[in-house]
Amino acid sequence: MIEKLYEMKTGEKLDSVRLSNLDSEWTKIPRNRPAKAQYAEECQAALRRFVRSVQESYPKVEEIGQVTRALARGYMEAESARGVTPRTWNGTLKLLRSTFRHLLPPGCLNPFADIPVRSMDTVFRKPFSPVELKAVLEAGKDDGFIRPILVVGSCTAMRRGDCCLLKWSDVDLER
Repeated sequence: MIEKLYEMKTGEKLDSVRLSNLDSEWTKIPRNRPAKAQYAEECQAALRRFVRSVQESYPKVEEIGQVTRALARGYMEAESARGVTPRTWNGTLKLLRSTFRHLLPPGCLNPFADIPVRSMDTVFRKPFSPVELKAVLEAGKDDGFIRPILVVGSCTAMRRGDCCLLKWSDVDLER
């Protein structure tokens, strides 16, 4: 009856996204520019992790409209217990908040809306001294896999993950 009333008042059919389709429905959300492949895969993996958690703990919850604020808070507490950093926790929260905002039917409360982000402490790292840098490079000199990563990292100050994902097409030797 509520669905019929909604349809009569708005002229739109009330559709709800199934949790099992959450990651694929996320790809259909309108964006200013397409998401990069790596970012999209990370987001979809986080959404699948959320869906698995809900399916294991609340098997009767099948649609995103059935996700309650208590369930959302419980999931984010479980993420915290899993030991994720505040940055990862905030990223997951923002992803779920945004996904639910776009995919919930109009007028539905977003269960992630009132969960506050975590504060992130700024980490000030001290660069290696020349002696320490020499020791690091010496330790990796015989390892054909790690040596190029160490050299790129020490010569460019790139982050570890960026060094590991670097491709030849990203390198401009002329400049």
